[in-house]
Amino acid sequence: GDELFNAIDALRLGPGSWQIYFEGNNGREALHLYLIALSLRVFGQTVWAVRMPAVLLGTGSVLLAFGIGRNEFNRRVGFVAGVLMAVSFWPVIQSRWGFRAVSLTLMTLTMYSYIPARLFPFVILFWFIWLALTQHELIRQKLWDILLSLGIALIVFAPFGLYMIRNPEKVNQRIRGFRSVFDKVLDGQLEALFDPVSNTIRMFFISGDAAPRYFMVDQPVFDPLVGILLVAGLISTIWFALVKPQGQDKRAAYGLLLLWLGAMLVPGALAGFDSFTLRASGAIVPLYLMVAIGLETIYSLLKRKWPARRVLWQRGFAIVVMVGLAITLVRTWHTYFKVWIDGTNVRNVYHLALAEIGRYLEENPPPEGTEIFIAYDYVAETTPQAFPYYSDLPATWFNYNDSFGWRPDESTIWYFEPINRPLNPQSIGQLAPISEIETIHYGNGDPAFRLYRANTSQVNWIPQHPLDVRFEDGPRLIGFDFPGTLLRGEEIPMTLHWQVPDELQPLPNRLTYAQVFLQDESGNVWAQGEKLLGYPEAGWRNGDRFTTFLKLEVPEGIPPGPVYLRFGLRDWTGPTYNLISSNPERAGPFVIRSQPMMDLTVPDDTPLFDDTLALQGHSFSSFLVPGLPIDIALDWLVLNQPESDYRVQMTLSQPDADQPFLTQTFKLWPDIYPPSQWLKGEQVTTFHRLDVPLDIPTDTNPQLNLQLLPPDTDEPFLLSQGTNTLAELELVLREHIFEPPVFAYPLEARFGDDIRLLGYDLDTSNSVPNGQLRLTLYWQAINTPADSYTVFNHLVGNDGQIQGQLDSPPVSDAWLTSTWLPGEIIVDERDIPIRPNATAGTYSLIAGLYTASNGKRVPIIADGQNQPGDQLLLSTVTVNPE
Repeated sequence: GDELFNAIDALRLGPGSWQIYFEGNNGREALHLYLIALSLRVFGQTVWAVRMPAVLLGTGSVLLAFGIGRNEFNRRVGFVAGVLMAVSFWPVIQSRWGFRAVSLTLMTLTMYSYIPARLFPFVILFWFIWLALTQHELIRQKLWDILLSLGIALIVFAPFGLYMIRNPEKVNQRIRGFRSVFDKVLDGQLEALFDPVSNTIRMFFISGDAAPRYFMVDQPVFDPLVGILLVAGLISTIWFALVKPQGQDKRAAYGLLLLWLGAMLVPGALAGFDSFTLRASGAIVPLYLMVAIGLETIYSLLKRKWPARRVLWQRGFAIVVMVGLAITLVRTWHTYFKVWIDGTNVRNVYHLALAEIGRYLEENPPPEGTEIFIAYDYVAETTPQAFPYYSDLPATWFNYNDSFGWRPDESTIWYFEPINRPLNPQSIGQLAPISEIETIHYGNGDPAFRLYRANTSQVNWIPQHPLDVRFEDGPRLIGFDFPGTLLRGEEIPMTLHWQVPDELQPLPNRLTYAQVFLQDESGNVWAQGEKLLGYPEAGWRNGDRFTTFLKLEVPEGIPPGPVYLRFGLRDWTGPTYNLISSNPERAGPFVIRSQPMMDLTVPDDTPLFDDTLALQGHSFSSFLVPGLPIDIALDWLVLNQPESDYRVQMTLSQPDADQPFLTQTFKLWPDIYPPSQWLKGEQVTTFHRLDVPLDIPTDTNPQLNLQLLPPDTDEPFLLSQGTNTLAELELVLREHIFEPPVFAYPLEARFGDDIRLLGYDLDTSNSVPNGQLRLTLYWQAINTPADSYTVFNHLVGNDGQIQGQLDSPPVSDAWLTSTWLPGEIIVDERDIPIRPNATAGTYSLIAGLYTASNGKRVPIIADGQNQPGDQLLLSTVTVNPE
């Protein structure tokens, strides 16, 4: 992520955009970004071009260590420090990514490199003071050189220094975010230093870094041998700098190393950084010089102690150095290329899945015409800009967890789902059944991503609650899904369904938020939820469908009663999108479930079951029609928390009968809010549909009774009080016709397996624009249909345009087809309105049946032939001029 931000900003550099400091991403110094910009222009927009400056700077730090060691100490110190840096894991990994911390080795430009460098002027200042007190003759000899160096440094620093004075809040963004330890120390809480100091020691010698993206968590920076040499070198540096000088020149070098090390380690520790190896990268050169000094000190002590074995010590020194360097090189190679790079956190942070997807596409190009959809994060800007570094193929992006997009008219889309960024379960539920799924692995066998080769024309994700809300320069909201129960104090998951309008012009990416507001009837907003659309505009095509997943928290204090859901869109800066449709942007009403009651006293005649549930009330129609279901609402009061998921048993029985003639059992809000979750004092309403068969007894009015059952037996709970008889129902019987009447146009057409159309009558006397056709259909039930169908009649022109229409259940007392008896004839009298703008001419009058819940038509066979489009041509009709 940080590398990508650096690359994006580096590409923006140029005439009119020469920046001294980069304010984005919490602020970044400029030097490294200018080096990246140069590399991108020379080598092109590739990943290795972004990292080339770090490689060169890392190599430069190796040369710097070698030069300082050779010039200030001796060639052995320079060689060991430089080569050990070249083969050690910490310096190597710092040189292989596009972070600006590696540029800390550039002394004159160090203030433009990284935050810890802001202490480096104090290093130089204290070093000069120390030299003036201890080596004033050296200061006198080098005074003009020192002044010249300081002058050049001040000139180079002047632009950034002026910027810092004018914009302190911008250059200190990161510092303000990591000052907890520093502030405690300023308050006198010196014990706050314990954790950062101990963490630093553990990082070097015991456990490694706390942030796996920058280093190994369970591997210290220095192995035991190098760690011992570092301790020896640190002790030697302190000794020779402060206690026993080895000549004035070397004393100055030892002092500079100490100051340099402290300046690069202290800021990160005081700020409480967790990624300490990155923040401490400016200390790499002095640390490895101290390792070399430690080895040199041991070597010198051995030579002085046993001078007769000088040759042995020289050869031993060479062997130890070469073997140690070889072992370090092998260990670094294994750690970097086999262990660290395969870490889950590393793969996640450095987007290895994205690189693997790009590699896969380059090696396995999809067939022509196949669309590529990639589920990821940061899909509005950074990720699409990074992907061309891995593949040149165009891709459409959507947020892996908050959205899902598809093209209904496309036959094949390749969906890529990184293993560490799994799709929302709802998305998988739609995608998996229509896809060929393949898991692609990394080189070591770990899964990298899943590839869904999907036929998206089969996606049939219909919103539970259809809407048609249109926004200016935005998508069309066509509906939403949610559990349907609004409980106070709970978080409600919602799915918003969007469609890109056909007339919408191409748009640039914007951070657009979908909004849902919970309002009462007075328009008061009680809650609001919002989420980024997750399907960026740059990838839109007319007709695209996509979803946004968000959550709406229902507040505890909202009063019971009807509420509405209102929808909107806003830009990330705040402005809302204008509505351009006349349809309301809200849906409802929905019911808020009440909070538990405090007063649990119930009247003596209230039915009370198991001393737990009181039936406070009920509502349903008191009319009983054979074949017509009864919708029943039961209002419960929870007197004690139920221990199990009760069931309700309803029966219909004749007065004084021993057994009911109808018994049906219902669960109470199963899988949504079962009784075992009900709280004491809560009021709960349950809804049930009693399916009444056609062949019930019709000699007397029956009684509707209710029992409460345990979840596992049919033995009802005894009533503590009240009665279980809810009401006496009044039978409503209709006439059944079995002899066909005479009609003008007989025919033989079969609709599915259960219904036959015997013929029709047609009156066209009012066949004019804004008039109507009088059509009477004569249906016969072969068997009792399982569903209740809708009849459609359309008046269709040669151009396919509908100029007259009536879609409704059969217009008669037998309007529910599921109540038709075998052999029964139903007379369906229908008035079909003709549109006012219909033109005079000849039209086709067609008829058919469909299921209202899904729009599926019933197949038709007429004269032994399947009818195209599952519709039957009844007649041609002439629409006359007015």
